[in-house]
Amino acid sequence: MRQVGFWVIGAQLGVALALAIPGEAVMGLVGPAFVAGTAALAFLLGAEVVAAMAAVSEAALIYVARHRNMLISIAMLALEGGLAVALILGMRAFDLPVMFQATGPAVALMLALAFAAVAKSRLLRGILGARVNGWRWPLVWAAAAGTVVGWLATFLPEWAELVFGIPGILIAFGAVLWTKGFKAEDRELFRMKKADIEELQELEIPAPERLEMSSASRTIRGGRTFASVRACNGRDRNPTFAQ
Repeated sequence: MRQVGFWVIGAQLGVALALAIPGEAVMGLVGPAFVAGTAALAFLLGAEVVAAMAAVSEAALIYVARHRNMLISIAMLALEGGLAVALILGMRAFDLPVMFQATGPAVALMLALAFAAVAKSRLLRGILGARVNGWRWPLVWAAAAGTVVGWLATFLPEWAELVFGIPGILIAFGAVLWTKGFKAEDRELFRMKKADIEELQELEIPAPERLEMSSASRTIRGGRTFASVRACNGRDRNPTFAQ
């Protein structure tokens, strides 16, 4: 579970960096008026990364503690709404520009998702009696490498920043994550083929169950064969087919 969580966080963090660092160029694709929303985009991408930390926990809690999981989600929504209103009103009180006020809901979403991620991870940890958080410190080094490449890309023209900067960020992030963050078992899973997965699935099924499944399969195939033979014999005896 922690392994899958690490993969999800890594994927979300890489995409967030690739879109947030050249954020002005990304928003400029929609139109010049949208460039001012770059800060909101960055907070929303940060919220996606935070949400990824609880994705695996929530998938398990749906089955083992669905009511408590639902209560945490309801509390998260209430917290998000309250924080959004409080941040917007607070920014208005300080006479901040409207575009700064627009980041209020995005910041509230990120904070509320952080609360839900911590709460759900701790809940599942208490139920299972084991760590479930997929965080690994090499994510920081991978993010630093992607940030440096992205910062250098900001000196390029906007079209080059998009064409070369985004792939460069992803490559730098992925290279560091693969060499520093992925362990031997992670690389082994990525190299596995379909035949290897099927072989593992067969090993996980106890021998009596495999025999029952094989017997049932032969019975089904035998029944189909018998039915086909009867149908052919019936056609042979039918005068219509004889003609």
